[in-house]
Amino acid sequence: MATDSKPAWSDILTVDQVAAYLQLNRLTIYRYIRRGQLRAAKVGKAYRVRKADVDVFLDSLQIRPAARRSVRAVRPEAAPGPRPAPVPAVSRSDSADLRDRELSLGPLEWATRGLH
Repeated sequence: MATDSKPAWSDILTVDQVAAYLQLNRLTIYRYIRRGQLRAAKVGKAYRVRKADVDVFLDSLQIRPAARRSVRAVRPEAAPGPRPAPVPAVSRSDSADLRDRELSLGPLEWATRGLH
């Protein structure tokens, strides 16, 4: 019995099939292809991806689990010396004045100052 070394048609996937297989948005798959993270072939105007390339892509994204460490609550040691002074609170009259100045700005000036 001879074995066929050619890939089956089911091994060639469209972008939508890859997105369904990985449970991702198809635009994310296009981004991976453009960045070169996922190998694909452009046939006409469409991309085709081999299932083996999808598996290689998944293997490249695997992470190793972190070593388990025992978690203990540790209280910070009291630092010797004086404590830093508390930040003074802004009085209500100052904050109301600031709010009035911000409201008097035009929409373009509001956006250019990054206040939106």
